[in-house]
Amino acid sequence: MLTAAVVVGVVFFRSGGVPAACAGTAAPAVQVRFLLVGDAGDPAVEGWESAFALEGVPYERVPAADVDRLRLVAADGAGEFAATVVANSGTLTPKEDARLSTYEQRFGLRRIIAIATTSAGPVQVPVDETPLSGRIARLTAAGRALFPYLRGPVPIDGATGRPQTLGAGATSLVSLGGASLLTEWRRADGVDELLMGVRTSPHLVHELLLAPGMIAWALNGVVPGSWRPYFDVDVDDILLPSFTWIEATKSSGYASGVLNPTTLGEFTVRMTPADLAAAATWERQEHFTLDMGLNGYGLGYDCDSLARAVTSDASDFRWFNHTYQHLNFDNLPEQQMVDQIVDNVRWAKDHGVGLNPRELVTGQQSGLHNPQLPAALRDAGVRVIASDASRDPVPKRHGDAVALPRHPMNVYQDAATRIEEVEEYDARYHVHITWPEFVQGESTRLLRLVLENDPRPSYAHESNLAKDRILLDVLTTTLDRYRNLVRVPFAQPTMTGALDALVQQRAWWGAVRRGAVSIVRRGSTLTYTSKTAVDAPLTVDSRTQWIALRPGHPTVVQLP
Repeated sequence: MLTAAVVVGVVFFRSGGVPAACAGTAAPAVQVRFLLVGDAGDPAVEGWESAFALEGVPYERVPAADVDRLRLVAADGAGEFAATVVANSGTLTPKEDARLSTYEQRFGLRRIIAIATTSAGPVQVPVDETPLSGRIARLTAAGRALFPYLRGPVPIDGATGRPQTLGAGATSLVSLGGASLLTEWRRADGVDELLMGVRTSPHLVHELLLAPGMIAWALNGVVPGSWRPYFDVDVDDILLPSFTWIEATKSSGYASGVLNPTTLGEFTVRMTPADLAAAATWERQEHFTLDMGLNGYGLGYDCDSLARAVTSDASDFRWFNHTYQHLNFDNLPEQQMVDQIVDNVRWAKDHGVGLNPRELVTGQQSGLHNPQLPAALRDAGVRVIASDASRDPVPKRHGDAVALPRHPMNVYQDAATRIEEVEEYDARYHVHITWPEFVQGESTRLLRLVLENDPRPSYAHESNLAKDRILLDVLTTTLDRYRNLVRVPFAQPTMTGALDALVQQRAWWGAVRRGAVSIVRRGSTLTYTSKTAVDAPLTVDSRTQWIALRPGHPTVVQLP
């Protein structure tokens, strides 16, 4: 247990001991941050910059040409970096490599080569690259020890590579067809090195799977960052009908400007009690909870079969306030917005549907630019309101409330059947895909979000649970793929919990990027010095903890 910390999540990394170079000697002081050597615009460099940002791990990127001029040791003798990532085998000249290697030897540090392009020691690297996208690599026994949060398969996502042939003294961690895609070895100068045999760039599945364990390896198991999978899905518009896609005109009823239909017509759809029951059965089978957005007005009466099903089976789902009638808030006066919020809370309470009155999703996430919205939210007691992450990915304050961005899905609001979804997708992107191709592509997009330490929820609509129940196809595939790859259970926070996690992450990363925090490791202690009040993540072995830092008060953490 770390001192001065509160446990908030769990990850599983193999710990490292004091490097062999330091055994039996006084431990030197080292700044706990990465040195990333490579040029801006290099996909491998961008991939590692993304990996550091997702976990909140401090780093500094420098072009290779600057290594000769870079200060590696501070005036007090402390090392400026705790680990190194180099873009590729040819990034450094012999002179630059010698200088960096001398520093790594002095402090017992480790190095990662983002893509090995030339042979080294017992590792033979082919001259040409090979397309690897779609192939499935696997963890070796040594790889399972380094990546215990993974189950074994490592699908290669949109990349080429140079699978390595190994001799004595090199250990494969990720194998593919008898060759190695990730190799650990100790160089002749005593520096431990990881050599990647597959290219990386931001948001690729294999990068997202492997980066947390590689970062932990490089830092000997003490990571000033956090990694946790999140997977939460909101379903908006429960009790309302929705327009559907009209193939003849390549458009939707929403093109009329009407936000939601008030009756069921030829091109509208609405869930049935059977659809609601199927969603509840699916939840139990998949051990997954859907967050349902309630519009209590529905079709204007409480006695229809769907309203009765919602009120009788409300405990099967989590619920959030989606306003009473799903009106557009962009131009509504303050009191009408308050009424729409409060009336829905009252309807839910009267009908036994539990929801948090402090959380709100407006119709079409509207009203965020309405100058009267902050007062309406204050009067209605709202503290968390949803926004669209594709338009504004960061939380923004609206008076006393803060907006939680949500990720829109490509499972479209006006698609209730597989045919409608594929036809609309084809019309939007001018492609021709099959339903299995769409499900695979959308599940890959969701899988990436789950692996990116991103607490922001995704959202779909009630129409996607009607007729063919296409949302369940996509979610089932995503869950199957995730559980086949990752051992760590994902988190499903509420809107409030997701916003708290997002704000905490962003505050930490903002402090890191401003250079407001210094972390120094000396043996089994970490000393944090901060110019701002912020919570700092720290992952050691099997736990991530957050440590409250205050300016002017260095915080010393004793490691296990």
